[in-house]
Amino acid sequence: MIQLPASRLVGQSVPSRRLVNFAAAATILLTPYMAVADSGPKATAAEPGALTVEAHYALHFNGIKVGHIDMASKLKEKVYTLSGAASVSVLFGAFKYSGTSNATGSIDNGLPQPASYGVEWRANKKAATTHIAFKDSRATDIKIDPPPKLKHDTVPLTPAHLAQALDPMSAVLRMTTGNDRTPCDRRLPIFDGHQRYDIVMSFKRMIRLPQRVAGQSPSVGYVCRLAYEPIAGHRDNADTHAYAANRNVEIVMRAVPALRLHIPHSISIPTEWGTGSMTMTGVEITGPTGVRTALSE
Repeated sequence: MIQLPASRLVGQSVPSRRLVNFAAAATILLTPYMAVADSGPKATAAEPGALTVEAHYALHFNGIKVGHIDMASKLKEKVYTLSGAASVSVLFGAFKYSGTSNATGSIDNGLPQPASYGVEWRANKKAATTHIAFKDSRATDIKIDPPPKLKHDTVPLTPAHLAQALDPMSAVLRMTTGNDRTPCDRRLPIFDGHQRYDIVMSFKRMIRLPQRVAGQSPSVGYVCRLAYEPIAGHRDNADTHAYAANRNVEIVMRAVPALRLHIPHSISIPTEWGTGSMTMTGVEITGPTGVRTALSE
């Protein structure tokens, strides 16, 4: 995940905090793709035997573009590298955020097993980094700089919370891996260095998505409801309760049958102060045989 530090922006105005809270929720779910700055492993150009994806998303709030997210992934011989970059600017540039993230791991029995995860972000004059090392499906080494200041209402993390959970980027890889059934109806256990939570996906409906490549038919889109279930590390306050109670968040997963993939196409997060959305503007997928598939909106 490209983690947006909403909880630390106490000096920002309410509108900017709310925009960042939206972006934080959205980027939990949309970060497996695009080569970015020199902050970690990258998915590069087509490589023999590798499956690579490069994707770009626009971030809007109440119809106004406030940023973008660019992502990349590479999977070769059951080893994956993921990277992403995000940029947000609100209130005519009064608040600016930029961040990069990366993850590595392997595929075991069709499921991602994370090895490392890292996030670097800057919000105006604030900056921080998070690095996690995993071993045997457990977070074994967590480094956060500067160290977080726990509030009185923070739900404590225990050693049990560090086991059998994915980093946010590996969780999205788990979401996208293809098969013939719906990509919805799954639970993603996530630990991001600060919080242990689940993202619960459930099927709502199917739609047809336009295909902008000449000669190809429209794609199938699976509309999934997303629910955030906090477990530990979060603040037990009104904001957390509101996020957990929101049952109107939707993600559209776009089917790519030839490669048995489901690509995040868009996400919509309605809130009491407005609706945020992220929509794919372009994606290029290169299969292990070198065949390329390009989609655009």
